[in-house]
Amino acid sequence: MNRKLIYFLAAVMLISACGSPQPGPTAMHENDMPSAGETYDTASDTSEGNGNAAALELRSLQGSRLRFDGVYDHAASKDLHYFMRFFDRGNVALVAGVQKPGDPPALQELLTPNAQSGTNNVHNVPVRLDRDSIFFSTMAAKGAITYAGTYVGSDTLRFLKVSEVNGKQATVDYSFRPDLPLK
Repeated sequence: MNRKLIYFLAAVMLISACGSPQPGPTAMHENDMPSAGETYDTASDTSEGNGNAAALELRSLQGSRLRFDGVYDHAASKDLHYFMRFFDRGNVALVAGVQKPGDPPALQELLTPNAQSGTNNVHNVPVRLDRDSIFFSTMAAKGAITYAGTYVGSDTLRFLKVSEVNGKQATVDYSFRPDLPLK
C-alpha cells in the first residue's frame, strides 16, 4: 500500500473516531475482567479533569492482531521513549519518559491493566477496533490527543496522532518489544 493511501485512510479513520470522544477508565480489579467476548462498563477517570461519570463499555481485544505480552515502543530520540501496552480486556496504558540503554524497564512497569490515568504521566483508556484500525484518545488538562492506527508488518503499529491542544499531527510508528523473561 502506498503512503498517500495510508495517510488518507488514517485521516478517514481519525475523522470517524473523533465523533465520540471516550474518557479514560477508572482502576479495575482482576476479578472485574470479562470472559472472552464479554463486555463490561466502567466510570470515567475524573482525575484527568473531565469530571464525567458516564459509563463506557470496554470490549475484549482477544482475536485482534494486537500483542499483550510486551510493549509497543516509539523511540523519539536515543533516550526518550513512548510506550503503550494493550490489554485483552479492551484498554491501553501509555507513558512517555527518558529511559537510557541498560536501564531497568521502569517505565514499562507502570503500564498495568489497572494503572490510574494522571499518575506518573500514565494514561489508561479504552480501545476501539474497526477491522484493522485501532482508535483511542488520551485526555490531559489542556485537551485530548486522538490516536488512529493500523498494523504495519507483524510487530509494528502506525498511528496518526492529532492534538486538540495545538492542532498538530504526526504519524508515529511503535515497534513491539516482548516482555523480558523472569529470572
